[in-house]
Amino acid sequence: GSNCYLLEGKDGPVFPRELLVDLFFHLRVRAEKALGDNVRGASIAIAHCLGDEHRHDIETAALTAGFDGLRFIGQATAACLNYLADNTSSEDETCVMAISFGAGFLDVSIVEASLDTVETKVTASIAVGGVDIHGLVVDWLRTRFFTQFGFELPSSRRMGWLLERAAQTAVSALSSAKSTIVD
Repeated sequence: GSNCYLLEGKDGPVFPRELLVDLFFHLRVRAEKALGDNVRGASIAIAHCLGDEHRHDIETAALTAGFDGLRFIGQATAACLNYLADNTSSEDETCVMAISFGAGFLDVSIVEASLDTVETKVTASIAVGGVDIHGLVVDWLRTRFFTQFGFELPSSRRMGWLLERAAQTAVSALSSAKSTIVD
């Protein structure tokens, strides 16, 4: 939510919206410098699982950073469009499906393109429990630590953050390997 902050800065708490404004502003300025022209519109690829509050925060930050034409597009749809941009000849009619798996959701988009049109035929998002997978890994790490060292890890906010980060790193590593070491 808007009252949560990510870190303590030298001048006080740093809120997610402030970081987003800075990020969007710097991206816009770098693009303008590289292109030698004003950049006012933005198409932002987002996960379908984002709620209205998060979308509103992203929109507010982008507008504050100087973008005035905004369009949200699902990550899977963005992947389809990227594929089509790289792999479609002007004579072909092409149908592409993209699957995005992350943050506990499976997103699917099917996009059809022809010479003069691009149409999203299907977009769907299914909750598959990825966040619970991280929670299970955190629970396993706590149990494993207790079994190995004979005492429980502290239940502090910092320890929770460290365990969640270790779980995310392990899950990511296991997407392309049969085993991993958790530090």
